[in-house]
Amino acid sequence: MVSRDHKLSMRKQCELLQLSRSRLYYQPVGESAENLRFMEIIDKQFLGHCQRNLG
Repeated sequence: MVSRDHKLSMRKQCELLQLSRSRLYYQPVGESAENLRFMEIIDKQFLGHCQRNLG
């Protein structure tokens, strides 16, 4: 896709691909421990509710 070693500048490569340069440098951030715990609680509640309705 975009190469630092290409003869075209990174800006020009992004322009030709209609890609924002900021997307090249974006580093996704993982979920916090607190958020993971909340998701686990919600999953347990949801799955428990679904199993009760199926039985």
